[in-house]
Amino acid sequence: MSTPKEEQAPVSLDTTTAVPIPPRSFFKATSIPSKRPPGWVCVRFVFTPTSEESLDDPQDLLIHYSDFFRGALTGSIKEAAESKISLPDERADVFEIFNHFIYTRSLADSEDHKIAWELLVETWFFGDQRLIPSLQYIAMDELTKKNNIEEETPTTQIKKFWNRTLPAAPLRKVILDLVVYKAAIDIVFYERWPQEALVDLIKTVYHKEDTAKRHSMPTRDKCYYHVHNEGQHC
Repeated sequence: MSTPKEEQAPVSLDTTTAVPIPPRSFFKATSIPSKRPPGWVCVRFVFTPTSEESLDDPQDLLIHYSDFFRGALTGSIKEAAESKISLPDERADVFEIFNHFIYTRSLADSEDHKIAWELLVETWFFGDQRLIPSLQYIAMDELTKKNNIEEETPTTQIKKFWNRTLPAAPLRKVILDLVVYKAAIDIVFYERWPQEALVDLIKTVYHKEDTAKRHSMPTRDKCYYHVHNEGQHC
């Protein structure tokens, strides 16, 4: 005769009690968003006597692209000690482009050629003054791309180009080539050119090369309008 099996009570599962997660002590990545990595230096940029903007740009990133910032932030001068640089003559919109560039190696989130002529030129000047050749590189490429797309040349800024650059500067060369090879400008326009620019224009016309198509630029080495360190090239 068989003995009936004893009925077992149902098991109750309490899903309201959280199971503790063990600490992830073996991870090296920080779990705190506000914690900065070693060597991170917050560099403050002062644009006017009454305006100070704090930018969380690591010092290593700034000096990687700019010899000007390298000298200012790694020497024994006041700027290095305080991690504060005064830029009273710089425009905020130009510096915003530079700040975007050091993180993305581009000038804007959208298509760079849509940046206004005047702002592109000022970005090139910023790179020239602050010793940032790679910024000048991209600004120059976008200038020529903008010319190809919009078929315009920033000739209204000729005086500024010659007042703020040295002879044989890439910006002078590209503007002269764009005027000589692609632009159709009334003779009255040239009356507004500085004398030095007119002399350079005559030289460029005299040495004008034959091109395959009318209103087209001659074939140039890509480095022709760029600023490069010795031994470096595109």
